[in-house]
Amino acid sequence: MKKIVVLLTIVMLYSSGSYLFSQQKVKASYYANKFHGRKTASGDLYHKDSLTCAHKTLPFGTILKVRNPKNDKEVFVKVTDRGPFIKGRTIDLSLAAAKKLGVIHHGVATVEFTRMENLDRIPMDENYEERIVLQDSLIIDKIAQMDYIVLKPDNTAIANDSIKLSAKFAEIIDRKI
Repeated sequence: MKKIVVLLTIVMLYSSGSYLFSQQKVKASYYANKFHGRKTASGDLYHKDSLTCAHKTLPFGTILKVRNPKNDKEVFVKVTDRGPFIKGRTIDLSLAAAKKLGVIHHGVATVEFTRMENLDRIPMDENYEERIVLQDSLIIDKIAQMDYIVLKPDNTAIANDSIKLSAKFAEIIDRKI
């Protein structure tokens, strides 16, 4: 009877192992302002107001729930970059994620993160705006088919292709009229 109980306990631990070991307590830092607008390892541009992070090994696009145990604040972030490359640190948070967690004044903070296996995108709160990068004319054509679009300035550096983008929008507007 003892052997069966021990065997069942081992089976239960292994079967729920992904849950038991999915939450990790780690050291986190956040990106410096100089990285704003630079390309990440995934090819995306880093934006300080996006809810993203860097991790050394997790696949790009992985969603993590990060929690600050000192104040119980939580944020969902998407892995878009590799790093941090400083010993003892496990994740680099975007500036927006660090602000939501209340770790800006600490520089490096202990956080808990859980890999969200069942999510393919970040759950949105009412104050978060998803940013998209206009990289090709197909995306611009899709935007042209929408009823409306709101463009808000956010002090992001505009690439040299902005003249081409303006011309493409003008062309699309001319076609619609």
